[in-house]
Amino acid sequence: MRSWILLPLILLTTFGGPALGQRLPEKLTTVDLETRQALRFRDRVPADLAVVEGPRGPVHTTKWLEGAEFRHSLGIYIAEQSDHHLRFQVFYQSPDHRPFAERAGRFLGILWGLANRRFAGAVSRLREMPVSVWMTREGQPGAEQHAANLFVYNVLTPRSGIEWARELSHEYGHYLLPGATGYTDPESWSNGILGERPFTHWLLQELSAGRISSDALPFINAKDAQHYCERQVNPLLDPVRSRGPQPEVLAGTDEKALDALTGLMLYVDATYGSPALLQLNEYLPAGRLHTPQGIDFLVAFITWTREEPVQTINLPGTGATMVYLSRGEFTLRQESGKPGKLSLNGGPILGSDGEWTIRVPIAGWRTLTLADAGKSPTIRLQRRGAG
Repeated sequence: MRSWILLPLILLTTFGGPALGQRLPEKLTTVDLETRQALRFRDRVPADLAVVEGPRGPVHTTKWLEGAEFRHSLGIYIAEQSDHHLRFQVFYQSPDHRPFAERAGRFLGILWGLANRRFAGAVSRLREMPVSVWMTREGQPGAEQHAANLFVYNVLTPRSGIEWARELSHEYGHYLLPGATGYTDPESWSNGILGERPFTHWLLQELSAGRISSDALPFINAKDAQHYCERQVNPLLDPVRSRGPQPEVLAGTDEKALDALTGLMLYVDATYGSPALLQLNEYLPAGRLHTPQGIDFLVAFITWTREEPVQTINLPGTGATMVYLSRGEFTLRQESGKPGKLSLNGGPILGSDGEWTIRVPIAGWRTLTLADAGKSPTIRLQRRGAG
């Protein structure tokens, strides 16, 4: 399992079957979906999904699974503009695996919709090619990722719903999200662990807002997502919000260091918005672009705050979070919530009509608090000039 920065594309070869043109097409119209008797999932999901049976007869193989043959497939199509586009192709070996293949494909399609809603055109990997999912009878239970291929081993081994969701989110995170490397435990790259946390966090947000129906979501429900976030997201995110990141821990290579990086990335996502996660890649040290380490993402984040002239800060329900402020003068304007009272490190800031000006003589982490503003207000911070 490796980072999205390094992985080459893998060519999938079809043996003993029809020509390439007889495989699932990359695009289908609504009429095509009706002709193919596609299963449609459109009600309260983040993407208009269609599940299409693959052509009968071809035997698909991949060089990563020598000797394994896949005689069945499903295409997961997602609507954009006037057509449906193939985003995932799920290969499976037996008709008995069909229910697992469909649910896994639908779940990945929902993750695609969540990522597209937050990243849109900023992630070319969402659209550059369909991701192939290979569900096998053999191997130790678990999952793995190689380039645009996700492998689920020993598919009939009993798994809980949250375990299915975790495995698929983990491997899709390896494919889609930025990550650091060099960790000794539990694995070298961080973006699989990162995939589990934000994807589940996003699912909980969508479920809580009523934008996803629990009935339309495979494997887990709102209670599962809430329980997972209480155990795996909040304990990593909350310390960064309350105390800031720990550079000495981020510089390590053990599981504690990986958790610290995951907490930092969750903080960036929750506080500054998901696009900021991707923008950090532009500020990684030049010598570490292909093998970044955890501390490099903290350096990149600080550089990003210095270079980004306008930032939208999403405050948690408590109204308080740590923020990094570079040296200079800033205007802060409340964008949402009830009119609140702003303070920095406990000291009140005078202002009117939801707008304040602050001067920062020394760059560093500070506690920004907007009191009496209700649930999860936002503030727009804009640099006025260097100090």
